[in-house]
Amino acid sequence: MYDKRFFMTIAASDNSGGAGIQQDLKVAESLSFWGLSVLTGITVQNFEGLDKIYPLPLDLIQEQFYKNVKSFPLGIIKIGALCSLPIAQLVIDLLKDYPQFPVVIDPVIAPTKGKSFLNKEDIDVYLELLTCANLVTPNKHELELLTNQKISTYQEALDAASYLVKKTSCNVYIKGGHFIDKQDNKIKEYLVTKNDITEFTKAKKFLTYSHGTGCYFSTALACNFLLLGDIKTACIKSTEEVSDYYSKIKF
Repeated sequence: MYDKRFFMTIAASDNSGGAGIQQDLKVAESLSFWGLSVLTGITVQNFEGLDKIYPLPLDLIQEQFYKNVKSFPLGIIKIGALCSLPIAQLVIDLLKDYPQFPVVIDPVIAPTKGKSFLNKEDIDVYLELLTCANLVTPNKHELELLTNQKISTYQEALDAASYLVKKTSCNVYIKGGHFIDKQDNKIKEYLVTKNDITEFTKAKKFLTYSHGTGCYFSTALACNFLLLGDIKTACIKSTEEVSDYYSKIKF
């Protein structure tokens, strides 16, 4: 009946089209997936920052989720902005009902500029969410929030990620955009699991536009993981794809 692979994103709308649900669906389509969505909220934003967040009602979010998982042969779930603590708690309950689906989380807790999706005191609930996932993809700031640690070096990031893996059993991919080696202009990124740490190195590209990079990467990673069946290979392919895509955009 179906000739498409099915990917589902649980995230908010971005009216600028560069992040959130809109970005997730574009990336999934580019990788030959049919994109399903569970909309968690409406935002008002542009490339410069996030102004307003309007969470959707819990029953509507739940109905979207159930309709998708019962209607389509879903392969994998990606989670982005959840917009409120009650929504995060709802998503935890929904994922616990469907543990067969792999889950990748882009921890959109607080954007670089603008309003926050969750408060710092809500982090414990977010940590419970990670126990339902296979992989989380924090940048430096997000890793600091998730572990309540100040991070300045790669080693501190690795220590924090190892702590997070031990606490939640969720693998961690450390994005390296905030850790720049000024001597050789390289970015180092790491996949931290219970059993090992894998380093990935790539050249630093100076981007004129970077809105939605986290959404792009986490969606590509989810799709590539399902396509390739190997998380390390999926990490390599996805980080190359996001660098190539954003290096071509000029605003």
